[in-house]
Amino acid sequence: MRRTGGGDVGVFICHRHVEGSEWAAAFLADSLGDKFGPDEVFIDVHSIRGGDEWRRKLAEGVGYAQAVLVLIDSGWAVAREEDGTRRLDNPRYWVRKEIEIALEHDDVRMIPVLLGDAAMPKPSELPPSMASLTDFQEVRLRHATWQSDLARLTEKLDDLLWVAPSAQRRMAEHIDTARRLAKKTELDRVALRRSARAFPATGVDPRDVADNLAVFFEEKGMKSRVRRDPSGYRVEGEQRGGVRAVAGLESAITVLIMPDGEDLLVHVKAGRWRDKATAIALFPLTGGLTGLSAAYGAARHAKLPEDTYRRVESYLLERRARQ
Repeated sequence: MRRTGGGDVGVFICHRHVEGSEWAAAFLADSLGDKFGPDEVFIDVHSIRGGDEWRRKLAEGVGYAQAVLVLIDSGWAVAREEDGTRRLDNPRYWVRKEIEIALEHDDVRMIPVLLGDAAMPKPSELPPSMASLTDFQEVRLRHATWQSDLARLTEKLDDLLWVAPSAQRRMAEHIDTARRLAKKTELDRVALRRSARAFPATGVDPRDVADNLAVFFEEKGMKSRVRRDPSGYRVEGEQRGGVRAVAGLESAITVLIMPDGEDLLVHVKAGRWRDKATAIALFPLTGGLTGLSAAYGAARHAKLPEDTYRRVESYLLERRARQ
């Protein structure tokens, strides 16, 4: 068994505080604790310590359990308060509340445990909020055959509790992967900001800068688009296909515009020169014209990031002059 969180517990033992039921509950808790580990078994007399909010601890213990064992002795369904009212009819009776909380959780397996010769109550003998307890198959624990009965119960719990840890381990692995990706994303974001250029831009909407860059890329014959990014705005420009690609003029660029106080951080990443090798391979067949075009395209592409920074600077200077 494993622990998946501070509130998680394998087995919750729900029992009455009367002599026979208390003895069975304590002995059962010790036996299951020896097999699965003491931290995997919740029983009020051991799991609630001085200073604990016992109502909250009980509710959490039931809600986080994988299995709830409801110990039913011969007087369980008919026990009465001093005023003569039946205990199960009292909404504040904690045996009833524990069962109701457990029944609200689809992922909690209920196991009625009949002690001695106790009979399973009928649905009509229970409050409506508890009636579905009778839908679950019961097991029996007798004093005379305790060890063999306990072995059958722990075998059932073995099968049940083995599935839950497997699913929870997979969930824990997904959570761990998500945390690693989030950490990597944050580190990448920090690296981007450190390598970006800062431009004074008091009162400037970063979206206006992004839109201006999109126009700039369109003027260069590129397709462009502006997208919202967690860091600010992302401007993408690309030019591919046709004669330009064969001639080595294909290009791509991504610009991140990130607000930083009174400044704008601008990070430019140019795409790879994908068709340069193709153009050079065609050099002997074209009398050198394609190779020369490739060289021109490479030079033009290499200038694009610097041209982009200059465009941002020029746009911000013009806005400042108009203010």
